[in-house]
Amino acid sequence: MFKVNFRIGIAAMVVLAGLVSTGYAQTITTFDVNGSTYTFPIAINPAGQITGLYYGADAIQHGFLRRVDGTFTTFDVTGSINTVPVSINPSGQITGSYWDKSNRIHGFIRKTDGTFTTFDVVDSTSYPEAINPAGQIAGVYYGSNAVAHGFVRKADGTFTTFDVTGSTNTLAASINPAGQITGYYSDTSNQVHGFLRSADGTFTTFGLEGSNLVEPNAINAAGQITGWYWDSNRTHGFLRSP
Repeated sequence: MFKVNFRIGIAAMVVLAGLVSTGYAQTITTFDVNGSTYTFPIAINPAGQITGLYYGADAIQHGFLRRVDGTFTTFDVTGSINTVPVSINPSGQITGSYWDKSNRIHGFIRKTDGTFTTFDVVDSTSYPEAINPAGQIAGVYYGSNAVAHGFVRKADGTFTTFDVTGSTNTLAASINPAGQITGYYSDTSNQVHGFLRSADGTFTTFGLEGSNLVEPNAINAAGQITGWYWDSNRTHGFLRSP
C-alpha cells in the first residue's frame, strides 16, 4: 500500500544509459564520493549543498555532504551500522535515520558543526522525512503495534505526535517553512488519501476523483503540494494549490 523507500533499503537500480538533448543550454556535473561503490544524492538545499548516502567497499550505507565547491564530508552516526540522510535545510542541518548494532532504527539531526543529536519518539522506530529552515523535523514513527503515526520534532527537541482522525496509518512526508506538513493516510476501507496539517494542528484531507491511492510527497513555502496518485491503470502526478 505504502511506498517502498530506497533510502531504507535499495532493492533495484536503474542505470541511466545516456542523455538526450532537450534543445536548451544545460550543465550537468556528475560526481561520486571518493572510494564509494554507489552514490545516491537525496536532497539539495537552496545554496546547492547536497546530502545523500553512499555505499563503501564494506557494503554499508554512509552519509555525505557535498558542498557547492564540490568537496565532500562523509559521516556516520557514532555506533551506527547504516546512516541514511534524507533532508537538508538552508543552513545545512541534515536529518535522517540510522541503524544501531542491534538493528534498531532511530532518527538523527546533524548540525552544521558536524555534531549529532539522535532521537526517537518514545518506544518507537522513528523515520525523519524532512527538515525545514527552523529546524523542525517531520516524520513517521511505528509503535509496538506496527501502526504508522506522524510526528513533528521542534528545534528544542520536543515532539508532537499526530494521526488523521479515523485513520489506520498516518505518514508525514514533508514540512515547509511555515510548519505545514503533508503526507498520506489510510482509512478503515484501506483507501489512501492525502492530508495537510496546519501549524496549529488542524487537518485538511483530500483525494482525487477515480483514485484509491493518493500520496503527497512534498510541500513548498506557498503551500503547494505535489505527489502522485493511482487510478485503475497507472500512476499520475498531481499539484494541489491552496
